Amino acid sequence: MSIAGGVDRAIERGASIGCGAIQIFLKNNMQWHGPKISATEAKQFQVRQSETGIRPVFAHSSYLINMAATNTQFLRQSIAALVDEIQRATQLGVPFIVMHPGSHMGAGEEAGLKKIVRSLDDVFSATTASPVRIALETTAGQAGFGHAEPAAK
Repeated sequence: MSIAGGVDRAIERGASIGCGAIQIFLKNNMQWHGPKISATEAKQFQVRQSETGIRPVFAHSSYLINMAATNTQFLRQSIAALVDEIQRATQLGVPFIVMHPGSHMGAGEEAGLKKIVRSLDDVFSATTASPVRIALETTAGQAGFGHAEPAAK
């Protein structure tokens, strides 16, 4: 569901078509940064969720995030972006963030998997107080884990 006009609008949109659960983006899915979610917005989201009974609400992470990035700057940006998304989900009370783990960019599957684990460890170290869980979306059949990394500038 779209969060245009405020995250609570996603709950309203889901209720209007009879959803029992919805998935949202916590910010624009093709940008690194998004506007902060105010305490008022978060409260409105939780009130709407309570009123409609829509549970659970899942979030999907930005498509820019790549936990296996070979470019150091891009990897740092990806880790910071996922930390931000976990903080947003925590603020709203969203229990899960679905994400694509990323692409090894030719480094090989084993190296890519190790990088994903290390990157997620860094994210979880920075968000120890959050109850939000990460749900890794399958990448079966996609070469290199199926996620592009932009060229370094």
